[in-house]
Amino acid sequence: MENTQDIRQLAKLRLQEIHAQMYVLSEEARIINGFLTLRDQEEANTNSTDIQMEHFEE
Repeated sequence: MENTQDIRQLAKLRLQEIHAQMYVLSEEARIINGFLTLRDQEEANTNSTDIQMEHFEE
C-alpha cells in the first residue's frame, strides 16, 4: 500500500513539474510572439516610409 502511495505522490509531483514547464513555455511563446509582432510592425512602417519617400522624390 505504501508503494502505491509513493507512486501516486511521484505522479503528482511530476504533474506539477509539467504544469510549471507549460507555464514557462507559454510565457516564452508570448514573448516571442510579441517580438515578432513588433518586427512586423517595424517592417510595415519601413515599407510605408519607403513608399512615401518614393512619391516625394518623384
